[in-house]
Amino acid sequence: MILNLLIFSVISYLFTSLAFRRLKDLAIDIPNSRSSHVSATPTSGGIVFVVIDIISSVLNGSLFKLFFIPLSSIGFLDDIYDISSKYRFFIQFITSTCIVFSSPLVHSLYNQFFNLFLILFLFVAVIFSISLINFINFTDGIDGLVSGCMIVALFSAQFLTPLYLIPLIGSLIGFFVLNWHPAKLFMGDVGSTYLGAMFSYCLFNTTNLADFFSLTLFCAPLLLDALLTLIRRFLASQSIFSPHRLHLYQRLVQAGLSHSLVSSIYVFSCIMLSLAYFLFGLPYLLVTLACICLLGVFLEFKIAYPFHN
Repeated sequence: MILNLLIFSVISYLFTSLAFRRLKDLAIDIPNSRSSHVSATPTSGGIVFVVIDIISSVLNGSLFKLFFIPLSSIGFLDDIYDISSKYRFFIQFITSTCIVFSSPLVHSLYNQFFNLFLILFLFVAVIFSISLINFINFTDGIDGLVSGCMIVALFSAQFLTPLYLIPLIGSLIGFFVLNWHPAKLFMGDVGSTYLGAMFSYCLFNTTNLADFFSLTLFCAPLLLDALLTLIRRFLASQSIFSPHRLHLYQRLVQAGLSHSLVSSIYVFSCIMLSLAYFLFGLPYLLVTLACICLLGVFLEFKIAYPFHN
């Protein structure tokens, strides 16, 4: 496993470095009032780990990730041309439906009973998957945050699912080196939506609800930040679809903390959640989550820039 991780990391680093030269002329993220960075930076660098992972999966005989190509493709186009949200949502819906209906968990429920409860479960599961894709995308706003947290989450998922995730984890490590502050390039929607879909795919390929729940919590720092921000904006009568800079991680940067420090807090939190579960079990995972939530409350009220539009 370690050797394979190293090989894919090196391959990803080399190809991402090559892609950087082309993306400087093709896809540039220009800072605006909603940005957390201050200089124009190439984006769509995630296309490298997406391509590596899909090719590796196909060569290993797994064709399911081909269903993720439309999602990453429209993400790539959105990085360049700003595609309408209704088209992006439609592709997310199709992708999430494929994920849910291929799930062993869903198949086990289907084999036991088919009634209104199952139909409701399928509907909620698809919405949950779409939300995951968007939450991961929303939190890709500072250097190294999503790439670092997803390395931890996917590495943990490798032990809870039958999926072969080493090519993606390794290629994501190679990208992470260039994405850490000060980032030479961003992953863009092409990468963040793919990672969201892959995390959803991992969740729905767990063998039981306990593993599903635990794996979800490994990524709680990102997911709770996105969810709570969404709820707060809704309660404040703000448009939940408009761009903003109100996530906790963004307001911590506005308060003066560095990208490196904020990303490290989130990544370290994900590591602690994962270790708590694998070393001690679900009860300790919940205790660790409670401690991290308390840390979040402290950061919110003592350090972060105030929440307002």
